Amino acid sequence: VLVDAGDHDRVRKLTEKAFCPVVTFGCGDGNDWQAVDINPSVQGMTFRLQVNGVDRGVFELSQWGKYNVMNALGAMVMAHHRGVSLDQLREGLITFSGVARRMEELGEVDGVIFVDDFAHHPTAIRESITGLRSRYADRRLITVFEPRSNTTVRKYFQREIAQALGEADVVFIGPIYRHDQIPAEERLDIPWIIDSLELSGTPAFHQDQFDDLTAAIRSYISPGDVVVFMSNGGFGGIARRIMMT
Repeated sequence: VLVDAGDHDRVRKLTEKAFCPVVTFGCGDGNDWQAVDINPSVQGMTFRLQVNGVDRGVFELSQWGKYNVMNALGAMVMAHHRGVSLDQLREGLITFSGVARRMEELGEVDGVIFVDDFAHHPTAIRESITGLRSRYADRRLITVFEPRSNTTVRKYFQREIAQALGEADVVFIGPIYRHDQIPAEERLDIPWIIDSLELSGTPAFHQDQFDDLTAAIRSYISPGDVVVFMSNGGFGGIARRIMMT
């Protein structure tokens, strides 16, 4: 069986001529497995499951954000196809504690919550920020982003990156990873992103050195803030450095 993220037209087109059974999942109408009534809860997210139009009850996920509901739904389809019952899936979702570096809460220091997230492309950045909003609705959300992946160190998606980062309350951008290996004409234009964010009303800052970035964040944050570090690498260890000082 081929499990198809049915909310995405491009995915559906790719699977139209599949030589095996296709099962679609998503939150839109027409999916074989559909999550409806998606809402944040104290522990994460809740949603009602419909399979082939039949209501299968409410499920609770111990993760935040609509995109995590979609991730869980895709995994549920595969697991059910391999013989896992819906009751077992319901229990598993409640007890699943997540994986490292996927909105992983590192701890709280002096009233500031620190989160580590692997988001390294515009869609993941936007969805992670949206998920954090649902979890920490009453807190200021500060996003610290490291351009590190092969696409984010270049200007391919810089407009989309700026739009995604603009979902945060405040943005800090660190140095471009291995910037000396990226031709200047291809390199991500961080000043352009900073200007774009500022024009849209989002305070934004950039530092080329990890020590300077660490100091700038440390001087800016205050009790009640949530600081999320977004990188697919070590990000110079600044999260731990800030938390330990």
